[in-house]
Amino acid sequence: MNGSRLTQKLAIAGVLVAGISCLAVALPASAPNAIISPPNSQLKNSLQKIARQITVEIKDSEFLGTGFLIKKQGDLYTVVTNAHVVRAATPPYRIKTVDGQIHTAKLVVNQRFAQLDLALLQFRSPKNSYLVANLGKSPQGQQEVYAAGFVLGSDDLDAENTDFKFTNGKVSLVLNKALEGGYQVGYTNQIEKGMSGGPLFNPQAEVVGVNGKHAYPLWDIPNRYEDGTETCQRLNQTINGFSWAIPIETLVELANPVVDIGKPQKLVKKKATDPQIDRFGC
Repeated sequence: MNGSRLTQKLAIAGVLVAGISCLAVALPASAPNAIISPPNSQLKNSLQKIARQITVEIKDSEFLGTGFLIKKQGDLYTVVTNAHVVRAATPPYRIKTVDGQIHTAKLVVNQRFAQLDLALLQFRSPKNSYLVANLGKSPQGQQEVYAAGFVLGSDDLDAENTDFKFTNGKVSLVLNKALEGGYQVGYTNQIEKGMSGGPLFNPQAEVVGVNGKHAYPLWDIPNRYEDGTETCQRLNQTINGFSWAIPIETLVELANPVVDIGKPQKLVKKKATDPQIDRFGC
C-alpha cells in the first residue's frame, strides 16, 4: 500500500477510536452491541483536516478551480480536476499545495476522457512529500458525504485570495445512467463556484466522487445523458436542485492505462424499477 495512504488511514482510524473512547456511557442491558459514534462535528473536523492535505488549487495566472492529489510515484504527483476548470486556461498550469508551494504542472492527454468533465495534471516535487487520496466506492442513496474545494475570498479584487470550503450533506440520487460529462451522483452539499474538481468524501475519509456541478446553475444546466438522449422534464427539475459528482469508479476505469490509479470497480447503479428513479415517470 502507498505509504502516504497508509498514514492517512491510520490517522482517521485513530481519531475515530479516540472519539468513541471519550464518549463512554452506561448502556442498557438490552443493547449490549450498541456502538457510540463520535459527534458529527468531531468527525467532520477530522475529515476536513485530511481533505485539506490532499485538496489543491489549480491556477494559471490566476485562480481557476480545485483539484486533489490522487497518485504519488516517486516525486511525480497526479492531480484530478474537471476539464472545464482547465479548458479555458493558458498553460503552464500551476498547482498550489497545502504548504503554500506552487508547482508547475502539465496536462496529461487522455482520449478516454473526451466525453467526460475530467482532466489530469502532473507535477514533480523532489523536496516536499504530500498525502494522496484514499479511494472508496461511489456512495448510495442517503449516505452522508463531504465536499471540499476552494472559492474566491471575500476580496474579489484579489485573484490570489481563496478560502477553503468543506461542506456536509447526503446523497439524494444515483442515476441509472450518467448525464453529460459523466455526472451520476446527486447530493445536497452546498457547492460554490471554484469548488469544481474537488473531492467528495465518505465518512471513512475515502474519496468517492469528483465535484463538478452546483445546484441551480445559471447556465449549462444538465438535461441530457452522456449517450445524447434527453432527460425528461420531471427529472430535470430534480437534477437542477442537486449538486453533482462524477463517480470515482468512472475516473479510475478511464484513467487507466494512461495513469494507473487503481483497479476499476463496478459502479452499483439503481435499477430502473427503483422508486427513486421510477417516481419521475421517465
